[in-house]
Parts: sequence; structure tokens; C-alpha cells
Amino acid sequence: MQAVPDATVRQPRPGLRQRALWHPGLCALPGPAYQTLIKREGELKEASWNEALDLIADKLKSYRPDEIALIASAKCTNEDNYVMQKLGRAVLGTNNIDHCARL
Repeated sequence: MQAVPDATVRQPRPGLRQRALWHPGLCALPGPAYQTLIKREGELKEASWNEALDLIADKLKSYRPDEIALIASAKCTNEDNYVMQKLGRAVLGTNNIDHCARL
């Protein structure tokens, strides 16, 4: 194995932290996304974190608790999964919580 001195290293994308928020239009971006994006008038536009979180909160309010489900991961720590189920039950009011421990 040998090092390649001129190889480019892919930089992390801090604006895209959750796979659940993945959008097909993001694949067409010319480079890494370093800004939070929300869809306005059919196009992805730059927005602040507060704008994006307000939009998510507003959209979540339009659903009844039994219409929301959460899926935890077997690859996360027990603490992460505990926080996920607490978010679902205490904040969102849903008991629709599953995990993928069957891997």
C-alpha cells in the first residue's frame, strides 16, 4: 500500500447531518453543501438553522402523534436509542418506535 500525495480528500458536509433529511436534489449540487438548504418555491435555497428548524417544527405540528414513527439504529449506543424513544414518547407523543436490531 502506498500513499497518493495528490489525492483529494472528501471534506465533511456540516449542513447535511441527518440521512433522514436527504433530498434527491442535493446530489446535483456542484460541490459539498456547507449551508442549510430548504425548499422555497420549488427550489433549494440557503437558510439559517433557525429557519430550517422552524420549518421542520411547523411541518411536524400538522401530523397527529399516531402518524409519526421513529426508527432507531442498532449501530447507535444505548444512550442514543434511549434519547430517540424519549423524543418520540415525550415530545412527539407517539409510541410508534422501532429499531433495526435484527441486522
